Amino acid sequence: TWDQQDPLICRDGTRGYYIGFTDGGGNGTAKIKVQRVDSAGYNLWQNNGLMVSPIANWGYFLRALISNDNGGVYVCWTNDISGSDEIKVQQLDENGLPVWGSSMLIYGGQINQRGYDEKFVADGKGGIIAAWGWDHNQLGGSDYIYCQRIDSNGNKLWGVNPVIVSSTSV
Repeated sequence: TWDQQDPLICRDGTRGYYIGFTDGGGNGTAKIKVQRVDSAGYNLWQNNGLMVSPIANWGYFLRALISNDNGGVYVCWTNDISGSDEIKVQQLDENGLPVWGSSMLIYGGQINQRGYDEKFVADGKGGIIAAWGWDHNQLGGSDYIYCQRIDSNGNKLWGVNPVIVSSTSV
């Protein structure tokens, strides 16, 4: 079993910071958690951080924390459930409340498919851009590089399906 791992940090835009991590809870059931810390080093939210992932699951891995340029933060993670990866994001406001209600699925959910090398950046307009690799057949098949832009309201700006940057067939 493992406890907390993979800490990430970003500024909150008001001289404080967001610190996110994967929390194994000592039983191998991972949760994505975030804590807001002020400039003096005091925790602003509940002890041990707020749980951002919808449920505890052994396959959660925090990938990025990105300031939303409005005091809040984007929390980006991957989830492996039943042999299929998912790439998810949630935006939290400055008080730790989810802006979109439930987390947003950027891509995934297909059986026997795997995401890899997930990267996220701010888009300069209060949203984020995600890029990732995707193995469409774990037994040897097509690999793709995708990207998607998400605005501050949770809209996929480049269409319902992501943009294919590159594809190869094996």
